[in-house]
Order: sequence, then C-alpha cells, then structure tokens
Amino acid sequence: MSNLLYWVIPCAIVAIVGIFMALRERRPQAPEMSVDAFSRSISAMSSMRAIRPDGERNQAV
Repeated sequence: MSNLLYWVIPCAIVAIVGIFMALRERRPQAPEMSVDAFSRSISAMSSMRAIRPDGERNQAV
C-alpha cells in the first residue's frame, strides 16, 4: 500500500500544478464576450424546432 502512495502523491502534485498553470495561462475574457455568447446560444435555442411524440414538428415555445 505504501508503494502505491509513492505513485499517487507525485501524480496528484503534478495534476494540481498542471491545473494551476493552465488557469494562470488562460486568456482573460471581457464580460461582454460571455454575454454575447449567451445571447447567441439563447437565440439559437429559440429558433430550434421541437418534435412532438406523434411525429409532427412544432415551433418551440
């Protein structure tokens, strides 16, 4: 069991360091970009059509 810890602990440390590095190197995004992306996704979802169980297509509400 102690031999397993010699592998698990270094792997966990490498994973945590990798996550911190990835988060640190991330490009900053303006809040407007996320609002625009949300608006695009909502408009795309509103234009999708729903299919009823009887097979007829209906406009999504």
